[in-house]
Amino acid sequence: MAATPLSPPPRAPLLPSAVPSVMLPRHHDTAAGPVTVDLLRRLHPADLLLPEGRVLGLDDWYRHGRQSREFVLVATRAAGPHQRVLGQLELRFDAPLGPAGGADGAGPRRGMIDRIVVAPEHRGAGIGTALLRTALVFARANGVGALREFVPGLLALVERDGDRRWLEYEPGPGEFGGVRSLVVTAKACALERIPCLVVRPTRDRPAATHSPVVGRDRPRELLGAVLEVLLAPAPRPVATIGVLRPAATSAEVLARLRAEIAALAGIAWPEADAEP
Repeated sequence: MAATPLSPPPRAPLLPSAVPSVMLPRHHDTAAGPVTVDLLRRLHPADLLLPEGRVLGLDDWYRHGRQSREFVLVATRAAGPHQRVLGQLELRFDAPLGPAGGADGAGPRRGMIDRIVVAPEHRGAGIGTALLRTALVFARANGVGALREFVPGLLALVERDGDRRWLEYEPGPGEFGGVRSLVVTAKACALERIPCLVVRPTRDRPAATHSPVVGRDRPRELLGAVLEVLLAPAPRPVATIGVLRPAATSAEVLARLRAEIAALAGIAWPEADAEP
């Protein structure tokens, strides 16, 4: 006997009326065509079509429908009666957002850009930038003072025949990392005229059994970085990479980030075409 399928939840408003204080959705023109970025909880999951053709189910709805500190932004475009998902971004905050934003006397809230995913066929079209620009506007309008993004894999230290060298790490399918993920964030900051800075480099020695392969080698060490977006005036002067020109190219932003991270880590950034 076939199981009776679960009916979708009622189409009630998915977002508490107190949040957000900024109006969403936002519309962007990208190389993939017009894209709408909205909060998942403002959209009914039954109307969202994922890249592989799957529609969001009840588990997705309940998981995201009751959050007060976590928000999922989705970039979509019309696909018949559905909205096809081109990418998504998750934001996490250190405290629930209040009715009028702000921190209720506790100082500006802080947040983290947790995960950015763009469908493979739409990467490089500006979807990630559209998601991040919307996230910055949403966070700033709701009293968030700063957002951080941690990228664990930027450079990999490999060794062959006693020779050690740093290589730029290129994440594989489904992996998160690579300096270009920071470029997208910095580019979004430039377009919104928001300063950002590389807070610090990070170093990690991956376990041999879980270490990614770079070229033909497993790295002995991975160099990462933490980028901070300053949505509110800093309490004290900080050395930032500044407000990059909105017209700055991705290549210019990439060069600036490489220089900042290399200086903080005390290393020379490797040539892009270096091979082990």
